[in-house]
Amino acid sequence: VPDNYVSKDIFDNVSVYIIPKAQLQRSTITV
Repeated sequence: VPDNYVSKDIFDNVSVYIIPKAQLQRSTITV
């Protein structure tokens, strides 16, 4: 699978949902 298989637009859209979840999990574990 080429590195550019996932377009930047799709990656950005997905990261919008993935990153916040990761931050929520971190904050939950920290608290």
